[in-house]
Amino acid sequence: MTNYNPDVDATLSNTENRDNLEAIFLSIHYDIDKISRVITLLNDTHTNWQTYLQNLPTELRDVETQIYDDFVPEDEDNFLKTIDDGREALDMLNAKIEETRRHLALLGPPAQQPQPAHQQPLGPPAQQPQPAHQQPLGPPAQQP
Repeated sequence: MTNYNPDVDATLSNTENRDNLEAIFLSIHYDIDKISRVITLLNDTHTNWQTYLQNLPTELRDVETQIYDDFVPEDEDNFLKTIDDGREALDMLNAKIEETRRHLALLGPPAQQPQPAHQQPLGPPAQQPQPAHQQPLGPPAQQP
């Protein structure tokens, strides 16, 4: 898993810090999604296995239960421990998401980026009529 450090770097601009924090935010969400899928797969597999064991005839259930017990020893790492580790990782990642959100909020809203040249209108800016309250009082000035 990635080492997330959502701290603001004083040597960087707000925009650079925001970009870094947003990248961390996306990376955390990606890892949360990945871990959640693995936990779901392991839980579903375990549930299906338990259901299978319960539905076996008694004479087969004892043999299959022993296979299950050998596969899932209580005193060693196994997929049930992996599920617990995954849940702990999700808790940590969710805390990092909140920490990243706080840092983003401290940076304030993103700065307005200038519009790329290919998106700017062609020609001089259109003259907008001034609202009446902004027009000069009196007759128009005489041109020499």
